[in-house]
Amino acid sequence: MKRHLLLALVAALLIPAPSATAHKAPNSCGHQNADGAGWYEAYGHDVGCTKTREVARRWSEKCTQKRSCEEGERVRICVHPGYSCRYKDWGYESVRVKCTAEGDRIVHFLWGS
Repeated sequence: MKRHLLLALVAALLIPAPSATAHKAPNSCGHQNADGAGWYEAYGHDVGCTKTREVARRWSEKCTQKRSCEEGERVRICVHPGYSCRYKDWGYESVRVKCTAEGDRIVHFLWGS
């Protein structure tokens, strides 16, 4: 009996417990490689870093260089599979941007100087 109890205890310790949330940790994808204002602290949930940086770059081109976006407005970014982004003020001269696409794909980053 003691042997079975010991084996059960060892087996329980070797099997990892499921995490509290099923959501994977985000990929930390860095910042824009340029001087001045731009995007930084980019993260992708279920999105690779290449795609995360592409979404941040496209949002920056559309919303800051062309000045065609309003705070809280949903803006479509032409990056497959089609991201929809919103931003809100996030302190002095910066905004927080969150982009989502079908499934659980999420890209978020800060933009500012």
